[in-house]
Amino acid sequence: KLKHGSDVRVASESGEAPVAAGEAPKAITPVALGDAAIVAELAATERLRRGALDAQAKREIVEARAAMENEEFTDAVRHYGIAAKLLNDRPAMKKLRRECDQGIAEGLYRSALQEDEYGRRDRAVKLMEKAVDMRHPKARAVLEDWLEEGDPEANKVDVSELKHRKNE
Repeated sequence: KLKHGSDVRVASESGEAPVAAGEAPKAITPVALGDAAIVAELAATERLRRGALDAQAKREIVEARAAMENEEFTDAVRHYGIAAKLLNDRPAMKKLRRECDQGIAEGLYRSALQEDEYGRRDRAVKLMEKAVDMRHPKARAVLEDWLEEGDPEANKVDVSELKHRKNE
């Protein structure tokens, strides 16, 4: 049995801290419940996670730069794409994010030109369309020229059927 005026603390059903009889409940924060160590550990873990993602993104950018120098444009596009996914939206990463976007566009553009040199115009057009979507400054003009030309194979004349007269 409880005596009148005794200091009774009642815990609420929501798991909040007990409130003394006659007191108004206070705003409860996780720190107030003694979870400061857990919050600090979560913050430290999040900092480590973000740092690891940033480090991996920077490694991918280095790989992409090397691939561009070696004219391995599809690999460069892949590395820049991975780096763009790993980078966060902090202001410090804005420059790297812009480099990734421009690197993807440049890689697609150069890859399309390379495919056209190899005689694979259909694949080159698809890559150039992607470069246009990524807003490469030269891609639209090249794509329009290619589409105006049409298929280079269609305009070729089969010379094996032609007979030439010999000069007299």
